[in-house]
Formats: sequence, C-alpha cells, structure tokens
Amino acid sequence: MYTSEFLPLLQSNFKFCKFFKCIPFDFDEKKGRFVKATSPRDVLVFKAQCVLSLFYCGAMFGKLFFGNLSTEKKFQGVSFLVIYTVTFILRWNYSLNVAHIQIINGFMDFESSVMKDFSKLSPSLGARVMKLFTRLVTISVVAYPLLQFCLLTYIPCTPPFILSILHNCSGNFGKLSMTRVFIHLTESWMGWHMILSAGFWLLGIIYLGLVCLLHYSRVLGREIARNGPHQDAHLKLYRRIQVLEKSYNEYPMNLIVPTTLLGIPLVQIVGLYAMLNLHNTVTMPGFLVFPVMTLNSFVNNIFTVTLASHLHNSSEQVLVSLGKNGVKSQGSGRSKALFRRELKSCSMLKIKFGSNFIDRTTPLVIQNLCLNETMSLTLIKAGRHFCKFFKCVPFDFDEKNGRFVKARSRRDSFVFKAQCVLSLVYCAAMFGNISFGSLSTEKKFQGVSFLLIYTVTSILRWNYSLDAAPIQIINTFMDFESSVMYGFPRLPPSLGARAMRLFIRLVTFSVFALSLIQFLLLTYIPCTPPFILSMLPNCSSSKFGKLSLVRVSIHVVESWMGWHIIFSASFSLLGIFYVGIVCLLHYMRVLEREIQHHGQYQDATVKLYRRIQVLEKSYNESPMDRIVPVTLIGMPLVQIVGLYAMLNLHDTITMPGFLIFPVMALNSFLNNIFTVTLASIMHNSSLRLLTTLKKRVSGGRRALLQRELKSCSVLKIKFGSNFIDRTTPLVIQNFCLHETMSLTLIKSGKNMK
Repeated sequence: MYTSEFLPLLQSNFKFCKFFKCIPFDFDEKKGRFVKATSPRDVLVFKAQCVLSLFYCGAMFGKLFFGNLSTEKKFQGVSFLVIYTVTFILRWNYSLNVAHIQIINGFMDFESSVMKDFSKLSPSLGARVMKLFTRLVTISVVAYPLLQFCLLTYIPCTPPFILSILHNCSGNFGKLSMTRVFIHLTESWMGWHMILSAGFWLLGIIYLGLVCLLHYSRVLGREIARNGPHQDAHLKLYRRIQVLEKSYNEYPMNLIVPTTLLGIPLVQIVGLYAMLNLHNTVTMPGFLVFPVMTLNSFVNNIFTVTLASHLHNSSEQVLVSLGKNGVKSQGSGRSKALFRRELKSCSMLKIKFGSNFIDRTTPLVIQNLCLNETMSLTLIKAGRHFCKFFKCVPFDFDEKNGRFVKARSRRDSFVFKAQCVLSLVYCAAMFGNISFGSLSTEKKFQGVSFLLIYTVTSILRWNYSLDAAPIQIINTFMDFESSVMYGFPRLPPSLGARAMRLFIRLVTFSVFALSLIQFLLLTYIPCTPPFILSMLPNCSSSKFGKLSLVRVSIHVVESWMGWHIIFSASFSLLGIFYVGIVCLLHYMRVLEREIQHHGQYQDATVKLYRRIQVLEKSYNESPMDRIVPVTLIGMPLVQIVGLYAMLNLHDTITMPGFLIFPVMALNSFLNNIFTVTLASIMHNSSLRLLTTLKKRVSGGRRALLQRELKSCSVLKIKFGSNFIDRTTPLVIQNFCLHETMSLTLIKSGKNMK
C-alpha cells in the first residue's frame, strides 16, 4: 500500500523539498529507502532554515501583540502566524533526528517482508479519499505561497510580514525597488521551505501511515474470515502490526499529533471567525487565505481524525474475531487458556498523543471546540465590551458624559449579584473537593492552581452591595485630567507607562489563554480536579468521554463561570490598580517638570501637589481595603504554586493540564516584580519632589511656606496601615523563593525516605 500507492506521490513532493533543501535526507534509488543527506552544505542550509524560521515566527508574534494594529489587521496577521507556527513546529529538526525517515522506511520494510506473503487488497474508500486529500493538501501547499506572493505584491505592508514590521512602512514601497524585491524574494522563500517541509512530514507520516495501518488491519480481517483454523499465524501478524504501531507512535505522539490536534483546530477557529465577521473589512486578495485555511483545517479535523479513530475500532473488531474463532479452533482446555492469555497480551491499536489517544469521539470534541470558540468570539464581537456581554460588571458607560455610571437595568444588576453568589459557592465547592476528596498530591496541586486563581478573582470582583467606589475612582482620574491637568502641556509616556501598556496586553492575552487552556483541558480530560465533574464520586474519563447532553451542559456552565469571574476581576485590577499607579506617576512627572521649568518655589506647584495628594487619598480608599491586600497576598501564593509545580511535577502532570502552571507563574511573577516596583516608585518620587520644593523655598514667607510643605505628606500605595516601599518587591520575591525551596526540600526529603 505505502510503496505501490503512495510512494510516487511522496517522491514528487520530496523533489520540491530537495530543491529548497528543506529536508536533511536523500532517497536512495537502489535501496528504495530514505537516508541521511550526504552533503554537508544541504545539512547546513537546513539548520539555517530552522533557525531563521524561529526568528521569523518570533518577529511575527512581536508585531501582532506589540504593534499598533487594528482588530481586523491582527486577525489577518494571526491567521498567517498560526500557520507558520504550526509548520515551524512540524518541520523543526535541528538535531537531524532520523526518526522521521525511520518511520517511513519501517512501513516500506514491513510491506516488503511481512505483507508480501498476503494477496493484495484493492484500496478501501478511505484510502481513495486519502489519495484525493493528499492531492488537495499538495495543491494547497503550492497555492498558499502563491496567494501570499500576490497579496504582498499588491499590499506589501500586510501584517505580520517583514515590511509591516518596519515603522516607516507605507505606500512608498509600492514601486519595485531593489530593497522591496529582495525582501519579497526572502518572504516567498521562507514560505516555500517552511510549508513544504512541514507538509512532507504531515503527508508521509500521519496521513499515509494512518491509511496503511488501516489497510493492514483489513488484510488481517480478511485472513481471519477466509482461514478460520490458522489462528496462530493471525495472532503473529497482529503482533507485528502492533510493533509497527508502537514505533509509529513513538515519534508522532510527542510532536506531530499534539501539534495537529491543537494547532489545526486553532487555524479553523481563526478562519471561520474571519469568514463570518471580517469579510467586509479584509480586502482581496488577502481575504482568500481564510477560505483556504478553513477548508484544509476542517477536512483535516474531520477526515483524518476520523480515520485515526477507526484504527482503534478496527483493531477492537479484529481482536473480537480472533477471540471467537481462536477459542473454537483450539482443542484442549489448556490450549484454549494459553490462547486467551496470548490474546490478552495484545492491546488495541491506537494513535496516541501524550497519555491519551484518538477515539471515535475525538472528531466531535474537536468540532465542538472549534464551533464553541468561534461562536464565543462572534458573540463577544457583537457585544460592546467583554464585561457587559457577560454582565459581570454592574455599571454602564455613558457615551455623552464619557463617564461610568451605575447599571440602569435591574436585570443586569440581578445577574451580577447572582454571579457573585455563584462565585462564592463555586470556590467553596472547589475547596471542599481538594481538601476532603480522595486526590493524589499531583491532582491536588493541579486543583490548587485553579482554586487560587478563582479565589483571588472572586475576591477582586465581589461587589454584592453594588458599591460605586470602583467607578468613582476611574471617573475621578478622568475628571482630574479634564479639569486639573488640562492646562499643562502633554508629556510623552514614560518607560514605565509603555511597559505597563505591554503588561496589560499580556494580562488580557493571559485571560484568553487561561480560558482556552481550561476549555482544552476539560474537553480532553473532563474529570480534572477541582472542576464540577471531578466532584462526582463516579467520575471517569471513559464515562464522560462521549458528548452527552449532561456533559455539554456542565461544560457550558464551567466556561461561563470562568469567563465572568476572570473578566470582572481583570476589569477592577487593570482599570483601578494598574492604570491608577501609572497615572499618579505621570502626574508627578508633570509636576517635576513644572518645578524645573519655574526654578523657584511657586504656589501653583504646591497647589498641584495637594490636588494629586487628594486624588491619591481617594485612590487608596478602595484598593487599600481589598485590591492591594489580595494582590500582595494572593499573587505570591499563585507564584509559589506555579514555580513548585514547574520544578517538581512536570513529569507527573500531563499536557495540556501542565500548561496552566507556566501561565500563572509568569503573570504572577511579572505582577509581583513590575507593578509592585512601580507602586514603590510613587513613594520615592513624591519624597524627591517634596525635598526639591523645600530646597527652593526663599524670601520673607519662608516660615509660612515651610509649614505648608510640612502639611504635604508623601504619596504612597497603602494596604491597611502599611504601604508599598522600595523593599516590598524584594521581600515578596524572597518569600516566594524561600517557600518554593522549602516545599521542594520537603518533597525531596519524603522521596529519600
């Protein structure tokens, strides 16, 4: 099957790859097998392509997430970024691992040595469809760089490509200059070698390997039906197929299959969303990339994953047939018992990814993920704001006044109060499941990570009494800028303000990432603690593996709880704590510039300082009671749990559940270092300002002016009766590292016992 039906098609693709030197292997015509490339130059070019691909994807990522692009441009760029990231992962082989060609050679050796004794079967319907699908993929691989070439020819500054990364990119690249031609050729070359290399391995290993394994199972099924008594030979053939399946899974289960099952659904989500919502904003020919990527990803997610699930079902049927016919053909009871033991040693064939495998429900689960996320993005776009869409903030924004006001809808207020109560019950149920449930240490740590996140966010979003203090603080800042700061010339954003803008984007991105990781985790492992299904005493992944109405309902409720809790908390954290710190520091920069400009003591400067001081008092009134204490206590705990799990539990917690720990550790670390450091700068900056003003006091009113300055206190971010100073970030990191080290030493001490 592999040699006769698919090898010629694979060889034609291989010739393209060798032309671009994007595969470090050769094809030995005499032996009919793939071998390592003998040319050092070809190997060097391939390694250089791998490194360039890494930098290329990194530059694209930086442009999309840190560049000034509209939503439509970002989605257009994300489609290319996802495709190039998936192809980069699939083609990465800097160490020149020969596992790729060993798998392909293994199939050809299996057919030449084992399958040659069996009469040929005509290709099945799945094999014929796969041949058509491989041709479609081949055409798409060729068409995609051509579409990209056309797009960059007419719109050279399309994100996230090279020219769009330049700050001065505009219509001046419209003429065919030497610089543009060179960049254009480089761009096309990058697309060709990345996509051709990834496409070759996707076709040669995943797609064709699936069809061949199914074909060998068909041959075995025919032999069982035709030759009933020869069960030992059939069992021997099954074991040989099983050995081939084990070697086949050894490489793809670690790289190709996880990338395919995670990356290609993401491609489908982006393509579907763009086709539904951005067809009026993304111009031709740039829009053509979305139908191409959607079609290929949809066919892959339905057809190839369904074929992979058939392998499990087919092997199950073969083992059942072997069991029925084998027991009948054996004579004595001892022979029957021996045959049963031999049969039990044969496991079912399956396509693995990590500790999981593809079964008959996997295609439905993937499509449920794609359609659910596409619908969520579409509904979120239809809503004015994230929080108002989920009704997780009891306030509205008055467009006329440009200020936040209390929600006018009683229904919205009622929904928000219900969410507050549900958040409390939800966290209590999680706590009970972790504390009193029969969970292992690894499961408890995995559950504690989610419990900490939901507990911290539930405290931050709690406002059952509908207190207007949060919006009063935000409105006060806007009133301060429109009335007090209006007469002062504008200053460019400081380094801290620009860094805070990037950090806020990272937090927003992490909110989406956390929800997506949780959705993926519960899709593939529905009984993950401490979520709802894990609270049931009879919960098992097999029981809830099928998409029953109960599981879908619980899944929707779980996703809704995560969205409204985290979005509501992030609104308060970003809008009050983070942005408020940066604004207060900016106002003090303006005051410092005014002091330097006038040179001597001015009543206006003291008046401005006092107004900033009043703003700081009102700012501290709400955050000092809840936001700052929770941030300074909860975030270090999140960092400790994340660091401990990354150091000690990376071998025991499987993917995608482990992904939550790097996300939470990174965000909590940046919060504990960056935002707390900015908060401490406020104390130092205001102290420096007061010292400067005292030095510049002169004249007959010196005593009066000094008394006025003494009445001005140093600005600070308070929590309780304390405040954040320059040592607070170091104290927090010392606490986090000390506790992480203590937990690690305790764990290592238990292991030594």
